[in-house]
Amino acid sequence: CRYHTQCPGQAICALRICIAAEPSGGVCQQQSDCLAGRACKHGICWQPAENANVPARCTAHEDCKSQTVCKNNTCVVSSPIDRDCSKHSDCPTGDACKFGICWRAIGLKKDVECVITEDCVGRTLCDRKGSCRPARPTSVACDTDKNCGLLERCKYNMCWRYISNLTC
Repeated sequence: CRYHTQCPGQAICALRICIAAEPSGGVCQQQSDCLAGRACKHGICWQPAENANVPARCTAHEDCKSQTVCKNNTCVVSSPIDRDCSKHSDCPTGDACKFGICWRAIGLKKDVECVITEDCVGRTLCDRKGSCRPARPTSVACDTDKNCGLLERCKYNMCWRYISNLTC
């Protein structure tokens, strides 16, 4: 990797290798908003994770540290899904609210190719089913999905809209 955005989910790029990371507590819009040694990704500052791959037992999301959520009584690695929240019920069913954003477990569904829009390349967006679908940019500039309309996503600082599969 050369950029943090080339690493999937919660991973960041360090010495050209994607490594597991955890939020360091700060919010950011660009790299300079984070402390030295931290990375700006998904609007929050990240730091290299300590023991990120050690699974822990849990009964609730609160039992899990940093970027993990509770699934089947085990803390599993998760990824932010670019939705703000203040409690778990603000997130889609099964997802967790941590650090003010919703998080989804990674790798639980066999056919999921994406968790967040950043996982999709080129002119595609991640839909709710975990598929990268064709999309087109609108003329609206954005910093986050909040700047875009309903069913639109912010990508490359422009609002994008899914291209419908329906034909007339």
